[in-house]
Amino acid sequence: MGTAFLASIRQFLRFSTGRVLPLPRVKVPGLDRLRPAGEALDREYGWFVEAGPGTAGAIVNDMAPAEKELARLLFNPALYPGLSQ
Repeated sequence: MGTAFLASIRQFLRFSTGRVLPLPRVKVPGLDRLRPAGEALDREYGWFVEAGPGTAGAIVNDMAPAEKELARLLFNPALYPGLSQ
């Protein structure tokens, strides 16, 4: 086993240690738009603050038409007339 064992151990150690690659510093677009929606959801359902259902009308109305389906899933359409369409 002699030299073959030593070579196999070296090869195992060389391939078992992974190199850490630096993470790219990329800013994800649109995350600044998610914060107000998250805070509105928090107020809507009262997870971390006192609940105030129906107070997120401005956020719901500002959502793009493509995001209306998502808003309909997140917010109660009975409280926001713009979502019932």
